[in-house]
Amino acid sequence: MTAPARQLGSRQPARPARSDARQPKRPARPARPAWSDLRRPERPGRPVRAGAGWMPGAAARRLLWRVVLAATGGLRVAGAPPRRPCVLVANHSSHADTAALLAALPARRRPAVVAAADYWFEGRVRSWTGRALAAAVPVRRGGGGSADLAAAGNLLAAGRDVIVFAEGTRSRDGSVGAFRGGAARLATAAGVDLVPVAISGTRDLLPAHGRLRRARVQVRFGAPLPDPSDVPAARAAVLRLVSVSRHRAADTWRRRAAARIAAVAAAVTTRVAAVATTVAARIAGLGATVAAGLRWTPARGGVHRNVPDSAVRRRMARLAHGRLGVAAVAAWSFAEALSWPLVPEFALAVLAVAAPRRAPRLAAVAVAASLAGGVTGYGLGAAGLHPPAPLTTPLMRATVVQAVAEHGAAAVRAQPTSGIPYKVYAVTAGAAHVDLGGFLLASATGRGSRITLVGLVLGLFGALTVRWRRWYPLYLVVFPVLFAAGLALVVKSWS
Repeated sequence: MTAPARQLGSRQPARPARSDARQPKRPARPARPAWSDLRRPERPGRPVRAGAGWMPGAAARRLLWRVVLAATGGLRVAGAPPRRPCVLVANHSSHADTAALLAALPARRRPAVVAAADYWFEGRVRSWTGRALAAAVPVRRGGGGSADLAAAGNLLAAGRDVIVFAEGTRSRDGSVGAFRGGAARLATAAGVDLVPVAISGTRDLLPAHGRLRRARVQVRFGAPLPDPSDVPAARAAVLRLVSVSRHRAADTWRRRAAARIAAVAAAVTTRVAAVATTVAARIAGLGATVAAGLRWTPARGGVHRNVPDSAVRRRMARLAHGRLGVAAVAAWSFAEALSWPLVPEFALAVLAVAAPRRAPRLAAVAVAASLAGGVTGYGLGAAGLHPPAPLTTPLMRATVVQAVAEHGAAAVRAQPTSGIPYKVYAVTAGAAHVDLGGFLLASATGRGSRITLVGLVLGLFGALTVRWRRWYPLYLVVFPVLFAAGLALVVKSWS
């Protein structure tokens, strides 16, 4: 019992006597397997996994680059590396190649990328960026690179993949350059597979000394090479994979283009069909409205019995349907061809709008009466008589005299668009003794066509406005005002 124990008055059990027999030692830790042992299976028929679990850093890098590539066009992975650790040899045309491989490989493989020490490890910031975002391993390019690359075998022994860009630098034109032998030596020394990888689309995504653009990236893994030390075979395998990726990308682009064209064509067809259906429905409704307006008669009172109407319009419609209306249009048209200043279309604008169904007949009467008045004016001109012609100017008469002298009876064909009254042409043609038959034919094709067309348009307008017939008195006020303004402009232009 020790002194403190005696002071406390407590008893301590006596220590056991030390035996001279030696205690058994702890079992020694197993030695780290050699690189060649990684190729041996853990169980019969099952290869060793590519790492004892996954590191959070590898998972974070994979997630980061997958998100970035998804936002910039997408990533497509074809094939897969073997389950055991391996050396991945790939073509190199962009800084985005590293991101594509880190996003394509599973995080449990914990891939490391061999990077140029003179570029990625110059300063602290760049060195930290390379290690944190790309799991970069520095390898010198100016000398000592073989030793640095051989040291990367420790990563393979730890169950990690090693990515090597065997060209040593980025390709500026997208071609695959000559391969160096570092990746082959590393795979041979470590006793692991050498797996070719083709990367396409990264040069479009981030070209050398260029800006980031949208592009779809594709990573294609090939089969392990039979001889890891064969550098030309590794380059040939990468070239084959690159060619396959480009052909598949072209086929995919063509299929997508064809699908988009088909989708656009379908959308256009659907839209055209919808528009055609709408237009057809509106035309049908318009036709029904026109038909309803044309079916109006004084006896039946019209099909729109509940539509508000005007007493003035009803009187004008009864006038148009009677003999008095036909006689009024005929007298108006005949007088205008001799001396009356207002064209026959004015009378049609009053009666055809009120009674659209009578528009064709009234227009035909106006044409016949106007031609009869033209023949009468022709006879007066041939006799040397000149009836009064209000709202005409000396310039109008001089122009018609010159036109008849140059073109004869055919000059009257220009009357509908010239603004010169028909009576001036009739009297001038008679005074010049042009052919009467040619004058009548030219008058019918020119003036007759205009009167017929205007009469039909006015009848159609009356049929379309059947629901607003109560505003017919306002129309009778507005139309003469507009007509007078237009007539004043025509007369002024010929003054």
